[in-house]
Amino acid sequence: YVSELLYIHSEVMIVDDRRVIMGSANLNDRSQKGDGVSEIALVSVRYGAADVICLWQHFATRFAATLRRKLYREHFGLIPPQPVASSREPVDSFMRPALHPNADETTQRSDVLVADPLSDEVLSLWEGTAKKNRDIFIDMFRP
Repeated sequence: YVSELLYIHSEVMIVDDRRVIMGSANLNDRSQKGDGVSEIALVSVRYGAADVICLWQHFATRFAATLRRKLYREHFGLIPPQPVASSREPVDSFMRPALHPNADETTQRSDVLVADPLSDEVLSLWEGTAKKNRDIFIDMFRP
């Protein structure tokens, strides 16, 4: 049972499935001027042949596109629960350090579903998830 609001704060920007900026900096003078608050950020822009994928004549970097798709799948509830049955759970590619590539999920049905962020299917998922979340919020916090 939830008895209070939960606010999630995150600084992630994915631009055109090509560039990723992640960090603690906000888009305001306090964070961007560089003479006040300490901030840190990671910027990912890769143009190697192995990193570029083509989606409907749109070229994207693999990291940016798959990160956006994974976040969409997570927020739309398309990733099944991953309960840990025991402390001896087998290690998969997503539990390994950065030098080990993750398994390719781009052919999974749920990943293909969110590949085009402007598709009618994604819009329907977006609106359906928003309505479901709003209904839950009203049910929990507005008696």
